[in-house]
Amino acid sequence: MNFHSSNAEQNAYYVYIESLLKTTITNKKTKMGEQIVIKCKAKEVQNIAHNILYEIKKRDWSSDTFITILSQRIEEENEVLTKTLGQIGSCEFTEEMAAKDAIFDRDFICLEQFVEANLYMRDKDVAANARKVWNVFAANDLKLYIQSYESQISSFNSLIKELDSDELKPLLDSLVGVSDCLDLVRSSAKELAETYLLMQKISDEQMELIAPLAQQKIIREIINNDLLPYLNVMASVNKEIYGDIKQVVVGYIEDLNQKINSRTTYSKN
Repeated sequence: MNFHSSNAEQNAYYVYIESLLKTTITNKKTKMGEQIVIKCKAKEVQNIAHNILYEIKKRDWSSDTFITILSQRIEEENEVLTKTLGQIGSCEFTEEMAAKDAIFDRDFICLEQFVEANLYMRDKDVAANARKVWNVFAANDLKLYIQSYESQISSFNSLIKELDSDELKPLLDSLVGVSDCLDLVRSSAKELAETYLLMQKISDEQMELIAPLAQQKIIREIINNDLLPYLNVMASVNKEIYGDIKQVVVGYIEDLNQKINSRTTYSKN
């Protein structure tokens, strides 16, 4: 359709499109592979809605009332979903994690300082051993305690793996005061990791079982039941205008569905 047509032509055109839409929805012509599947997560719906909106906004659709209304609805509902996910992300374990992290930080800094102090021991062999151990700390990041929870847990585990090696363990044992510090930081790192995993597990469960489950369904249904059938119809009658946006949206959905199917297959195995 020429977007500068008369009002009468536009009205007639929209009546025609409406009849095609009704036929499409009644006959369920939208392929299941082109619909967002039910097993998706709230965060995945949030991301795909954001991507679809980004693609729609690349072009001026002000002449298309239906796409304008649909994109506004998706944007409004996605804002609600984003807000809900943010609230749930700050779960009850936030304070406990901060407390466990503070203990780990203190213990790790103490360990580093004892190793560094051994660099200045009168016993040259001890000082030499301390230098070798200190170089391992330096290679792994002397300030790993300022990283994110996940990163510092991972970095510390890598460091401990090296320190427990047959080559380094005897050197550590020769350093004054280091063994006790190492025992303390192992314990605090273990508690930090356990609390982090529990927080992640509960956050994920809440994210899927509370409000986001209902909110993501609203967005999924707008995309599946309104946007996709409309784009399918419009692309068939005006491929030049609607063909690209239809293919991009379908591409996003197919990629997401493939990810979900892979996850489902993996969990069954």
